[in-house]
Amino acid sequence: IAVNGQGLKVNRATMDLDATAVLSDDAGKRKLVVTTSGSGVGPRGNSFTRTGSYTVERDLTTACISLDGQWALQVGVLTRTTSVTGLERCDNMCPAAGGQIVHKGFLGRTVTVTLDGSAVAHWESSTGRSGTVDLTCF
Repeated sequence: IAVNGQGLKVNRATMDLDATAVLSDDAGKRKLVVTTSGSGVGPRGNSFTRTGSYTVERDLTTACISLDGQWALQVGVLTRTTSVTGLERCDNMCPAAGGQIVHKGFLGRTVTVTLDGSAVAHWESSTGRSGTVDLTCF
């Protein structure tokens, strides 16, 4: 699957976008591997680039879905990134233990969200702050 768009209007920005995806199915296990890249100009005239690559897997037998990936946004010399590893959720359950989301902002601060299989996600910041977020699992 290949997608290309030029001059797209997104949140008051104008951007060009390229994305490719490979979808496979092996005995009821579907896998989508996606790579994206784009560039454009934001509403204040700042140029930016976006890149990402991720894999989504869905097991039709167990009704579970997983996500692993990474995304980056660069505006001038500033970059922010998000990575997701081991995120998995089955129908009628909370996300499985071991999943993690790490976001690093433009100023270098990092927030890490860790999943432990319960209805509560734990987060920790590089500034020393931490807390929890209640999840709606159904």
